[in-house]
Amino acid sequence: NVYFYDNIRSKACSNVISFTLNAGNEYREIKTITISKKAVKDLQLWRRRHQYVYLVVESRQLFHRRRLVPIKMSTKRGYIFIQTDKPVYTPDQNVLYRVFTLDHYMRPVNDELKLSLFNSRNMELMTFERMSRNIKSGRTKIPDNEQPGIWR
Repeated sequence: NVYFYDNIRSKACSNVISFTLNAGNEYREIKTITISKKAVKDLQLWRRRHQYVYLVVESRQLFHRRRLVPIKMSTKRGYIFIQTDKPVYTPDQNVLYRVFTLDHYMRPVNDELKLSLFNSRNMELMTFERMSRNIKSGRTKIPDNEQPGIWR
């Protein structure tokens, strides 16, 4: 059996997943184990200084007692890359850009993405939402009457 365990509250925080390892599956089996959003909220994991849970492995055939491995929880879901065709722009120029998202293993992620462009006065000039599975390419023009400054 494998499950996540909160050592501070002495409580399991996921479902118990059973494995069957034998010569037929070459002693390997892949399963998904997750901690529910409710469990994360109930355990207040994000308020703790150290945001760890333990992966617990129990097997009477392999171990005399259960084994615990600390797993650090993270709110980071991956990486967002934004590329432009040059680092500095002047008014009345086109900005060519592309945006893509990758997970921690550098594989493309299919998730909802919201991208907004703000000028140097913090006014939102453009926004779009779409699934991030594909690379999003586009262009936008800097108005000829814009004040200089840092855009984001």
